[in-house]
Amino acid sequence: MKEFSSNLEINKEEGNIIISINPEIYDLNVIYTTCYSFLEKAFILIDGDPKFELLVELKPKDKIDPRNPEKNLEELGREFNNELIKYGFYKMQHQKSIGIKTLMLQRILAIDDSIANIYVEKRLAKELKEQEKLINEPKENNSKKKEKNKKTKESKNNQSNLKVKSK
Repeated sequence: MKEFSSNLEINKEEGNIIISINPEIYDLNVIYTTCYSFLEKAFILIDGDPKFELLVELKPKDKIDPRNPEKNLEELGREFNNELIKYGFYKMQHQKSIGIKTLMLQRILAIDDSIANIYVEKRLAKELKEQEKLINEPKENNSKKKEKNKKTKESKNNQSNLKVKSK
């Protein structure tokens, strides 16, 4: 039986652990999801080449037991490895079930195709009205804005004139 070494490198002096991850086994999305789940527990740095090897550095946010820092860091790293497996499994299950979900949705929509067509037509009509409104608004608003700006300037001038006279 072939032995394999651990993917954990513990740095007691720096108080962190570096986890080596094979991206052929774990998808980048799974790695990011796992890292996200550790944001409350540790400061995280991801480095490496996504084609060959990724390195995840975890530095615990909580104080490490000074009597046995190696044990605390190793537990954190092993917990990270377990989360990788969990999220990898979730992704596999999702990929397996996506075909079934798509088929179910297609069947639901195929029950009454006319309902789907009516919805699409109403949605398109609404979008066209909104676009026409946006196209026509600038023409109307430009003259209104000019008038409003003119009135605002006049009122400011009147106010400043009143202040000058009262002094």
